[in-house]
Amino acid sequence: MIITIARECGCYGDLIGEKLGEKLGIPVYDKKSVTQMAKEAGIYSKYPNFFSEKQANEFLAAIISDECETVKDTPQKALSAVIKDESFLLIGRCGNFAYGTDHNVLRIFLSGNRQIRVGNIMKKHNVNVREAENTVDSTDERRAAYHKYYTDETWGYAGNYDLCLDACRLGVDGVIDIVLQYIKKTGMEKD
Repeated sequence: MIITIARECGCYGDLIGEKLGEKLGIPVYDKKSVTQMAKEAGIYSKYPNFFSEKQANEFLAAIISDECETVKDTPQKALSAVIKDESFLLIGRCGNFAYGTDHNVLRIFLSGNRQIRVGNIMKKHNVNVREAENTVDSTDERRAAYHKYYTDETWGYAGNYDLCLDACRLGVDGVIDIVLQYIKKTGMEKD
């Protein structure tokens, strides 16, 4: 079973991912762990912009790359080179796109009311309203642009996910309960 979580800033996606992975007994990978694994595997230099969540200059990327590949190939190639588990949970990294054709994947998008998300960021990072608003807006813009660049899909568009949940209304435990029910009802299994 592969679970991917994309999320708006301030939706507690990391915490939801950690708790869900714990309940299911599967490893959880996020930006930090995937980047570290890529460096250890010696492939970080092949996909530095993907792992650091940046858009690459396509011309320069083509010169550097030892293979002729499209930008849309990058998420699947980069992730499959570092994640070898059959069952795992991946936070971000265009996971819904990279693993979208897998028969046993659950693609989740978490969203929520902007003001609640701003409040969550204020608490988490001990910052004022203006700083939290800037963080939420710039993070969401960066994630949307990153996703569009590497997938040519609209980040957060419901058709690209199996479950779209309002994490601010449901809360961490509410999201986890719904995901576990979905897994049970659909017969998804850990490989």
